[in-house]
Amino acid sequence: MAVTVSHAVAQDAAALADLFRQIVGPLEIYSEAARAEQLSKYTAAEFARLIADASSGVLLARIDGVPLGFAITADENGPVWLEWYGVAAGARGRGVGEALLRFVVEEAKRHDATRVWCDTRTENSASNALLERLGFRMLCTLPRHWHRQDYFLWELRLP
Repeated sequence: MAVTVSHAVAQDAAALADLFRQIVGPLEIYSEAARAEQLSKYTAAEFARLIADASSGVLLARIDGVPLGFAITADENGPVWLEWYGVAAGARGRGVGEALLRFVVEEAKRHDATRVWCDTRTENSASNALLERLGFRMLCTLPRHWHRQDYFLWELRLP
């Protein structure tokens, strides 16, 4: 069962919003306030807006046609900011996250980006290990950052 990653289209907005809720809703590494804020933000309407916005990238990962992961990026006129990526609980460990991140990096290269940046919760050991394995470098720790939680800031410099 191969993972396929593609750019989301307008018809994917509702499925993306559902997937976002399934993934982010139960994540204990985020405070209740942080989860509530993001769940209220990433609605089907917001995904539709992001899909239509040329400076954003919304990706959808599927196995056998079933949406199991997503990524949201923003073109920052040089760097690409990886705003979110997530994988459905039942699909973790099956290469979905890695396929999404590899797609993000290849897209960034194709668009002549200088680097890919992102942050992760310091407690997100799976994401932190994946980023490190794919060549991202941890730049610093951001204590008491977004919603007063601790984060790592990551960078992958591109040729």
